[in-house]
Amino acid sequence: MNTPSQTPPRSADQVAADALTKAGWFFPAYLSRGYVMEIARKVRDAPPDERTKVLEVEIAATYSEPKHLAVMVEERYLRWPYIEDHAAVVSEVFEAHALGLHHVATTALLPVVEGTLRGLATTLNLPPQRRGMPALVKRVLVEIEKRLEAVENEQVRSERLVLIHSFRTFVEERFWQNTKNLPSGETLNRHSILHGLAGSTAFARALNFGRLVSVLDMLCFWIAFFPPHPDRHLSALPPDPTMRSIVRAQHYDVSGTLAAASRAASAKATAHIASVQPGGTALRTKGD
Repeated sequence: MNTPSQTPPRSADQVAADALTKAGWFFPAYLSRGYVMEIARKVRDAPPDERTKVLEVEIAATYSEPKHLAVMVEERYLRWPYIEDHAAVVSEVFEAHALGLHHVATTALLPVVEGTLRGLATTLNLPPQRRGMPALVKRVLVEIEKRLEAVENEQVRSERLVLIHSFRTFVEERFWQNTKNLPSGETLNRHSILHGLAGSTAFARALNFGRLVSVLDMLCFWIAFFPPHPDRHLSALPPDPTMRSIVRAQHYDVSGTLAAASRAASAKATAHIASVQPGGTALRTKGD
């Protein structure tokens, strides 16, 4: 007697990826697996209408941390094929982020992401085409998945497929999605930002900058997995701090502190100016 086939149990990585995907993210690269699993648990355990807020808190804590950003800038972005071609922009993006210039940081990082994607397509021997970025990212992800199917180590293959599937959902349904088909409340969309369709403050959030950095991280990860030059060692593991990254992290810390102090002083001065008449006399309230 034939018994109906049973669906194999979902792995812990798949469960975590599903939770993150539903909240508007994906299973990221260059963060420890245990750390990502804990973020996914917090998101999954939160009430449905609070999950995006929980995710934003976690992403802000991770991708605004000077030490984490500094070591990725120094030991990955500025030293990685295709990303290193945008070294000056990358440096300015994270400088702007440290200064609290979130519109500038997010907008300037978009061309870096797209340039890196084109580089990855070159590595995968995908011929150029004139159909735009959404079509290109689909071709890149399909090609990566095809190559992953040939990986003999089942655990490695399974883990990598979870990454690519959750990433594909995010970029196709949110990041590179047609603006007419975006999920309600989604503000990190390439088209709406670069074509001025987003509100003046809609995309300048820690959630969006962190998610955009994680898109760059994922492309960085796949370049390491499929390097353009076999003799150039590229690690898919999170980098360790170096003296360069420590100095950069201190710079981000000082820049952020000074910028915050400057904004506070400016706000105080503006409030004082608004409280006085053009002649310099303090405004009188009715009944004085």
